[in-house]
Amino acid sequence: MMQRLTRSVLQHKRAVAVGWLLLTLVGIGAAGPASKALDQRFSVPGREGWDASQEIQKLYGNGGETLPLVPVVELPRGQSVSSPAVRDQLRELEATARKAVPGSRVAGFGSTGDRAFVSQDGRTTFAYVFVPRSDD
Repeated sequence: MMQRLTRSVLQHKRAVAVGWLLLTLVGIGAAGPASKALDQRFSVPGREGWDASQEIQKLYGNGGETLPLVPVVELPRGQSVSSPAVRDQLRELEATARKAVPGSRVAGFGSTGDRAFVSQDGRTTFAYVFVPRSDD
């Protein structure tokens, strides 16, 4: 089979060369539009990520140009974030995060009371810690 392919290519050198030349030209022509399609912007106005970021900014005064740190707390069985003592501890956790990272913005169940930060079973919660952007 390889011998037949080799013979065929050698017998039709010009056609093979023209074919490769055409493929090269098509590749060069397609490279421009293809490279323009590669975009580093992951969130644009009107898209889900952008809308969510704007909603977070509006509701909680948070947001940011960097990805947030997300501390997660899982409570033992029998405890729930609905407990006033647990909510106080969550507020303390958020305050500690705020102090540990000066200039950070923090949002979680402790500070907002928003159930969007809580799992269905009420035992797991998280917070967003938006760290100030470093211009290094």
